[in-house]
Amino acid sequence: MKKFLIGFFILSFGYYNIYSQRNCGTMQYLSEQIEKNPSLKINFEKTEHKLQQWINSNNTKTSNVITIPVVVHVVYYNSNENISDQQIFSQIDIINEDFRRLNADTINTPLAFQSVAVDTEIEFCLASEDPNGNTTTGITRTATSQSSFSTNDGVKYSSSGGVDAWNTSEYLNIWVCDLSGGLLGYAQFPGGTASSDGVVCDYAYFGNMGTATSPYDQGRTLTHEIGHWLNLRHIWGDSFCGNDFCNDTPEHSGSNYGCPNFPSTSNCNGNGSSGDMFMNYMDYTDDACMNIFTNDQKTRMIAAINTSRSGLLTSNGCSNADYGCTDQSAYNYSPVAIFNDGSCCYDAGCMDPTAVNYNPTVCYDDGSCIAPVLGCNDPGASNYDANANTTIASGGAIDNTFGTGGYFNGDQHLIFDATKECIIRSATIYSEANNSITFELRNSVGVVIDDTTLSVSSGQQIVNLNFEVPIGNDMQLGVAQGALQNVGLYRNNASASYPYDIASAINITSSSASGNGGANAFIYYYFYYDIEVETPCQGTGTGTASWDCDGQGNCFDPGTGNGQYTSLNQCQSSCITPTWDCDGQGNCFDPGTGNGQYASLNQCQSSCITPTWDCDGGTCFDPGNGMGLYATLNDCEVACTNVGLEVLNLEGLKIYPNPSSDIFNIEFSSIRKQTLNIRIYNSLGKNILEDHLNDFSGSYNQTFNLKYSAKGVYFLEITTNQGIINKKLILK
Repeated sequence: MKKFLIGFFILSFGYYNIYSQRNCGTMQYLSEQIEKNPSLKINFEKTEHKLQQWINSNNTKTSNVITIPVVVHVVYYNSNENISDQQIFSQIDIINEDFRRLNADTINTPLAFQSVAVDTEIEFCLASEDPNGNTTTGITRTATSQSSFSTNDGVKYSSSGGVDAWNTSEYLNIWVCDLSGGLLGYAQFPGGTASSDGVVCDYAYFGNMGTATSPYDQGRTLTHEIGHWLNLRHIWGDSFCGNDFCNDTPEHSGSNYGCPNFPSTSNCNGNGSSGDMFMNYMDYTDDACMNIFTNDQKTRMIAAINTSRSGLLTSNGCSNADYGCTDQSAYNYSPVAIFNDGSCCYDAGCMDPTAVNYNPTVCYDDGSCIAPVLGCNDPGASNYDANANTTIASGGAIDNTFGTGGYFNGDQHLIFDATKECIIRSATIYSEANNSITFELRNSVGVVIDDTTLSVSSGQQIVNLNFEVPIGNDMQLGVAQGALQNVGLYRNNASASYPYDIASAINITSSSASGNGGANAFIYYYFYYDIEVETPCQGTGTGTASWDCDGQGNCFDPGTGNGQYTSLNQCQSSCITPTWDCDGQGNCFDPGTGNGQYASLNQCQSSCITPTWDCDGGTCFDPGNGMGLYATLNDCEVACTNVGLEVLNLEGLKIYPNPSSDIFNIEFSSIRKQTLNIRIYNSLGKNILEDHLNDFSGSYNQTFNLKYSAKGVYFLEITTNQGIINKKLILK
């Protein structure tokens, strides 16, 4: 058990870790602060004392989310350091996900630590109002003659080549610059000098795009430093088996690097069998390895906000955070939005994947979704259902990304009612490792109705079950007793949302956790995700379903009761396995004979003809035979349409990758000083992104992120003093 000692906290401020210089410089910075101003030591001690008093007097388990206004000061020596708005937006997204535990890699938190992993209920917004009450983007940009900065706070003052902080009691000030000495970043603990309060981060470790550099390219440097800013210590307490003042973090003998294998134990008394919590944001591991704040860390941060940083609670910095779609022609136009966040959507339809009219290509739900009603919709069949609109539907929890969870190797199951005879065709599972598992369908008293034994591999996969489900209540969908003794399947242990209705045929009401009807039965969700259910039409002659193969690898009921196979499972096991051929145009297809050249679609796509490009006098096209003159669209466009750049005083225009799924890199050089306007617009002429430069010369290298835009054709327009050039961008 860790014990709190104020004296130790203050004395340990003087500790200097040799690794701080090449990673986090916070402790080095703290030592320098106290050395320059010894009275700060008393301030830090008073700050910690107030924090502890508040913790002892308050319940920090709150559902009131705290939003902290952020201003990002970009201080750049060259254009590469002048990171894009999109890169800044990506970083804000990351810290919001990390602090609210909405990051996708929560699944990587070991089961041993999941009970203490928390949503800190702290969020961040780019300020929309500056200290003078003026509208702002929350981003400032300052060119400097300083090639780099250090922990001496030069970047925080205009007098030393940086930029002065906004009111530090009402804003989190973040400076982004080139840090010397291998530092990724540093922060000021509560209780320091007001004018220097905030966080500094190297431009090469900010966000997850543009200049972000591996292995610190997932934005976790800022997550770590904000933790310090809110009074968190390094998890090893900056000494051998030191104290980080959080009882729910195991003692560490020192910092961890890279991404260790779990468990990784330290030589500390009380470290426990689970070892180091090296995935904690306050360790030194790679960004991809970090994924957790703990409950006690949350308590310290909430306490810091309510004491030394209480001005944040009444700040107006986020009062007009009006980011959204500003294009009136878009479906999601926001009349109150001031700043376009790139989210404008021009394609509407049904976005519910469980609906019968689901459209995966749209970005705006227009309310047209039609709920599936499972049953036979063939009037000639004996089991015709006039209310049915589909014979196949999916439901249950779509995937395991909700709440918390982990791999579990006990005997548990889902409980469901079936109002129609149907077949559970398949489901998605997540296996801890390779294994042979018997999956079972049981009645309300646990008698096996149907089962199948399958070999599963590590990770996410679809398993074909083909369980024939009768009408009944409180049936069980689980695994055979003892099937998971050695290797677990993923289950969620929080945030289940029962009941899960599957097309009015199956209704998952709870799980077996803590017994049927126990409290945990409505919290836990076991093993089976995205469950596919079918109600096949039955023949009019006998009323009994039978099955034939259509020669394309598909099974169907001929409706006569005389199909070759008596069960769907039997048919699917015998039917022709899909194979794949290449059509010579770069496309793969199933010839339906079982004799295709490739055994899998992936194999075919990897071998099929790679697109090439030819120029037809100004436009690039793929001839479809793999014999085009240019290997990439960008190479073609450079040669085909890049004529006359010298007239515009430009050279070396490059756009890559193009086509792209999200990111476009744009490079060129301006031969002489001139005013440039770079914009990306859609086919309707509406601006998506824009960059304006006055008296610019030299190299231009920027990254534009169109991940929030609809797929299709866009246009790059570069306007100079001498004219305009246009390029096509393909967002795939």
